[in-house]
Amino acid sequence: MAFKRVVWSLVELEWLKKNRTKPVNQLCIALSKTQGAIKKQLKLLDDPAAAKKMTLPGRRRSKIGKRKDCNNLFFRSGWEANVYRYLKTDKTVRLIEYEPTTFSFTSFGILKGTVSYTPDFKVTFKDGTYIWIEVKGGWMKTQDGTKLRRFKKFFPDEFSKLEAVTPGPTSKTTKFFEGMRIKIRCMYPELNRQCKNTVAHWE
Repeated sequence: MAFKRVVWSLVELEWLKKNRTKPVNQLCIALSKTQGAIKKQLKLLDDPAAAKKMTLPGRRRSKIGKRKDCNNLFFRSGWEANVYRYLKTDKTVRLIEYEPTTFSFTSFGILKGTVSYTPDFKVTFKDGTYIWIEVKGGWMKTQDGTKLRRFKKFFPDEFSKLEAVTPGPTSKTTKFFEGMRIKIRCMYPELNRQCKNTVAHWE
């Protein structure tokens, strides 16, 4: 008998990472996954060597892991690591935080499915203002669209500070963000052309 491969969405992985200390049986109920699938995913999160072999939805293979030049932060893709390096070159930036905040929708009655959203970066400028940045290198999945719509609905003030890094002007991902009226901070192909020969450790 063939076993069906367990598929994890980015939203589910984000939620598991933030709630990993809860009992496994609670995690199984919340994520509708088996104990085996939950334990395997927790092991991957705890083992950087194994995590490098993971392929997350919409992300490039073998790019997950810590970067010594990025304060030893753990990133899920080379795009995220490079965006961090790019932000470090901005002299107006005071602080760059990777996934510092998870916005939960549970208090608004959302108890199943897409229950939270974690922006990739919080960027605080020297004048005290800040923005959130979402790096979206892959295609938009249903869950991705849902979490952004709910973020806009339930946290409108924070949503107004959200910006995105997307694949290119003709991609469905870019058009989705534009349709949501989310500012495109930059498109990754252009960023790559500008920085690959000038920013240290660029991938």
